Amino acid sequence: MRLSVIVPTHNRPQSLGRTLAALSAQTIDRDAFEVIVVDDGSTDNSLQIIHQALNGYKQKKIIRQANSGPAYSFNVGVKAASFSFVKFVDADDVLYPDATINLLPHMTNENVAIVIGMGEIYEKHREEFGGSSSVCLDHPLEFVVRNALSASSETMVRRDYYLEAGGCDQTLFIQGESYIHRLSTRHAIVLSDDEVGVNIRKE
Repeated sequence: MRLSVIVPTHNRPQSLGRTLAALSAQTIDRDAFEVIVVDDGSTDNSLQIIHQALNGYKQKKIIRQANSGPAYSFNVGVKAASFSFVKFVDADDVLYPDATINLLPHMTNENVAIVIGMGEIYEKHREEFGGSSSVCLDHPLEFVVRNALSASSETMVRRDYYLEAGGCDQTLFIQGESYIHRLSTRHAIVLSDDEVGVNIRKE
């Protein structure tokens, strides 16, 4: 199973280097994933940081565009992806080394469109889920809305389902996670107790 890691960014030089460096520490085989960085019209030294960080990657794509917002950047990245599964990473988040290798096995179920690793939220519902370490929600929209599941760095998605659902709503310039709600109306999601990463601003 191979995946595309997509990092949309706009003027995040203070955190972008750490975000990209954490990808090289992933325990999944380097040949099993590609990195796609979508530079959404940055006006700082982001491009230099991107080139330096991805210097050792054989499978990489760097996309530059006029500032168009997160939703557009997400969609551009997914369309450029070469593989069936997509892992989003915000440019101010750092993935834990096992993030991708822990989430990927949940994608073996073809009914699943999204895997969400949110240990904090999962813990609140562990008893409801029977104490297991993950749960497949066949009709997830109510749960998604009720718990405001919208953090893109904690998600892995199936590329073809994302595209079929229309991806993110590009009319919402500042919002990049509408794909979670769109996919939740069509497909199952898996909620896992895996902690995927940390937001640099919250350290």
